[in-house]
Formats: sequence, C-alpha cells, structure tokens
Amino acid sequence: MREQGFAYATPFSAETDRKWQKTSDPRTGRRTVTPLEIETATADERCRIESNYFGKRLAAHADAQNIVISRNRDQVLRLQKLMNTRYANARRILGLRQE
Repeated sequence: MREQGFAYATPFSAETDRKWQKTSDPRTGRRTVTPLEIETATADERCRIESNYFGKRLAAHADAQNIVISRNRDQVLRLQKLMNTRYANARRILGLRQE
C-alpha cells in the first residue's frame, strides 16, 4: 500500500477508514463510492494478493487450530465420537442408508 501512495497501519485499516463512512447521497441516503475509495480498495486488494495475505492468514489460523487440537486431543476425540453418533442416529431416523 505504501508503495502505491497509501499509509495504513494494518490491512484492516484501509477498509475501516472513517472517511468512507461519510460518503452518502443526502437525497437518497445511499452510500456513494468516490474515485479515491475505488483507488484505495484496488491498491489494498493488489497488496493483499501480492503479499499472499489470505494464504498467510489461513496458515496462521490452521496452525492455531492444530495447537488447540493437540492440547485437547481427548476432548476432541470425544466430540468427534459424539458427532459421528449423532450423525448416524439422524440418518437412521430419516431412513437413510448407513455409511
């Protein structure tokens, strides 16, 4: 973003910039989009793609989930068994073939 002339501290800062909230048509009440907002959004999306922002977020989220799972393995296995039992019971009640 900085290379394209924008200075935001975080990726979320660009989309929550207060100046975008002030742009609405007083006659219709509809939110209007300014050329600057479009330029900012385009630069933000380009930056997210070039930096693999979403891929990195997904990897960080998966890592955090794997840590929680590994620290709570017994509870996760009990929950898995419960969910499988409920699923099998629902299929039986509905008259569906067991998997």
